[in-house]
Amino acid sequence: MKSVVRIEHLDRVYKEGEAQRVVLNDLSAEFPSGQFTTIRGRSGSGKSTLLNLIAGIDEPTAGQVLIGGQSISQMSPRERAHFRRDNIGFIFQFFNLIPTLTVLENVSLPSELSGRSEAEARERAARLIDQVGLGGREAEFPDRLSGGEQQRVAIARALVEEPVLVLADEPTGNLDRVTGEVVLAMLEEMIRERGLTLILATHSHRIAQAADQKWALVDGKLESDDEAAY
Repeated sequence: MKSVVRIEHLDRVYKEGEAQRVVLNDLSAEFPSGQFTTIRGRSGSGKSTLLNLIAGIDEPTAGQVLIGGQSISQMSPRERAHFRRDNIGFIFQFFNLIPTLTVLENVSLPSELSGRSEAEARERAARLIDQVGLGGREAEFPDRLSGGEQQRVAIARALVEEPVLVLADEPTGNLDRVTGEVVLAMLEEMIRERGLTLILATHSHRIAQAADQKWALVDGKLESDDEAAY
């Protein structure tokens, strides 16, 4: 099966005063096309760091990340930003919606930034908003929505430009269990019906059970989640 993401000998080291903290250590992995992969680990294990490196938000200390055969680690910050805009949808734990924009404006923003006309961007956004069950609430602002509804908006925003890769960083971590399960089931259904690749970071063993491929991040390396010693 073809891999959308390939990670080669990835290191990420942070300086903390005179000391160094190794977060990722010679990490290599492949993520198959059209698969749902979870990366499980304790808080502080480096899950968010790994997703940020895959997205090109952060830069590795060594090694590289290839998406669709292109090394984003060798791109300039501007090139990475454009590549991320056109190819990657990112769902965050705390939603990261823009509070001064309506639901429709939040979801249509990626399409407008990609150069689509306002009419086309809003048509695409309205279609996704309806699919996540928020049709009729396009004119509301994020602070009028529950946490689960805000995350639905964030999912619509992540999918509106039909990315080849979706990254989700603890997407249910700020929701109660029941709401989180509903949101996760909706995300998985939308990903699978589109044949997209999803990499989801979580600390939850229960969430990982739905995945096609399960990794655990332990001591800066990925290992089979079934064998993880924690």
